[in-house]
Amino acid sequence: MDENLNEEENLVINKQDSGETEQNNSNIKAYENSASLSSKKDPKPLILYIVFQILAVFVLGVVMGYMSAAALVESGADLSQMTPEAVTEFMQSQMTEDQILMAAMNVTFGMNFVLFIVFIIMYHKKLKEDAHNISPKILKLILASTGIIFIANVILTRVMDLFGIVSDNQNMIMNYLVVNSGLFSIANVILFAPVIEELTFRYSMGTLIKNKALFIIISSIAFGLIHGFGLALILYILLGVLFGLLYLKVQKNVMASIIVHVLNNSLSLILTFALAMFLK
Repeated sequence: MDENLNEEENLVINKQDSGETEQNNSNIKAYENSASLSSKKDPKPLILYIVFQILAVFVLGVVMGYMSAAALVESGADLSQMTPEAVTEFMQSQMTEDQILMAAMNVTFGMNFVLFIVFIIMYHKKLKEDAHNISPKILKLILASTGIIFIANVILTRVMDLFGIVSDNQNMIMNYLVVNSGLFSIANVILFAPVIEELTFRYSMGTLIKNKALFIIISSIAFGLIHGFGLALILYILLGVLFGLLYLKVQKNVMASIIVHVLNNSLSLILTFALAMFLK
């Protein structure tokens, strides 16, 4: 009787061990697949990002041209009596800074939404695998990095304020959100942009540039350039360096860097709105 019980217990233990082994093998295989994907050159996100930026400029030109033309028609001006230069000057005078801001941000956010959907369709498997491979160690790195990057962001922003340096990118986004504080606008800042930028500047550029130091330098400068110019560029380059170092630290797990980017943007947005309310 005891021998039968021992045999049954051994069978149960063997099945459990077998199940754990299969699960471990499955995890290892998923990690290897994800690592293999990261090791292959993949310029698609970078190329798509550039194409969408060019399209955004073209669409913005069309939108602003239409708005100016509509204002010109409504004014009742006699076009036959105006030179082309006068028509252009008149059309430009009809566009206020707020209208230009609204048009630019609407086009940018709209293009971001489309590109976000394209990236999710293309890379949902990789994102799922990377999310599955977030170990307790990587989770600790995510939490620590979020705190470090957020504190660095606050300090750098404060230093910029002290020197009177304004980030055009951040200023435009915050002004837009004040007017359009809907879920879609907020989603662009805390979800669409982080996914697009991490797949472009960390994942894609990371597959194209194998030298770690060169990857950090080039990806950080590119990340900074798309956010602003002048002295404010330094802020985003430094943030790009931190995001790049994190990406390498978590073994090129792009989902981990996306999570940190999402948390950083969310905390920055909450802090900005809180300060705006406090200062009213």
